[in-house]
Amino acid sequence: MSFLVRPLFSGPIDIIGDVHGGLKHLHSLVEKLGYDESGCHPNRRLVFLGDIVDRGEDSPGVVALVQRLVLEKRAQCVLGNHELNILLQKEKPGSEWFYRRSQYLENPSHLLPQKQLSPSQRTEALRFFSSLPLVLERKDLRVVHACWNTKSVHELRTQQNAVQFLRNCNKQNKAEILATEDRVRRALIDQNENPVKVVTSGLEQRRDGPSFIAGGSPRRTERVPWWNTYTDRQSVVFGHYWHSQAPLERFSGIPSPFRHQDHPLAPLGPRRNAWCVDFSNGHRSEEAIRRPWRPQPVACLAALRWPEQEIVLA
Repeated sequence: MSFLVRPLFSGPIDIIGDVHGGLKHLHSLVEKLGYDESGCHPNRRLVFLGDIVDRGEDSPGVVALVQRLVLEKRAQCVLGNHELNILLQKEKPGSEWFYRRSQYLENPSHLLPQKQLSPSQRTEALRFFSSLPLVLERKDLRVVHACWNTKSVHELRTQQNAVQFLRNCNKQNKAEILATEDRVRRALIDQNENPVKVVTSGLEQRRDGPSFIAGGSPRRTERVPWWNTYTDRQSVVFGHYWHSQAPLERFSGIPSPFRHQDHPLAPLGPRRNAWCVDFSNGHRSEEAIRRPWRPQPVACLAALRWPEQEIVLA
């Protein structure tokens, strides 16, 4: 059995989108779903879509809670790109909770103060992230952080270590990347030809319009709305793509892959069996600083109840 692709819980489950360090929001959502303070429910279990850390004020608290629930077999969790970045020792804006310094943050004044980890807690967090799969699946349902791509998942089925496989793919793609002078093409090869990157941060495509700013840098590629061509019978649930009850690009300037969706809570894809459960909780931490006067945030934490196929917001 592959370490990176594992069986998903049987029975009723609640699939929680990107928490991004929002411990109080997680507690509120879990309570709303009918779980007790310890995370127990008489006949349901939790599944986390990854990106449980960064940006929010209490990533250590979220990691401790999710890790305990996973060890008690009350929850499962897939690896997100934010946990992967930490395993790769890539310091990103919003990750000062782990690195205990802020000079790498893009806009420190636009983020809430973050609780910090001790050295021993950092070691334990790395151990936990290293233990997480990239994909969970069962007969009727698939769970992945960012993108279900059949070719990428097939390659992952034979792998045991996400970080090592990612680095091996980088080495294999290096010659092709160096052979082209097109910078956009280089970026697309680096992203789309690496199965670990595909499932944790999605497919990319060349942007037709002008570049936009993301993460402090100009971007000439944009995310592929892969769910528009997802035709498999198994339903798929994912996070990663900032979703909102209001057009998020009004606030972030980043083109939304959901801009043509009829309703934010509606299922996606030709079969209407793809669900995005990231309602931009990571954006809420930034909004709390930038726009404290906003009466109702555009962002929230969400869960998809299965098999009810009902999205619950908190």
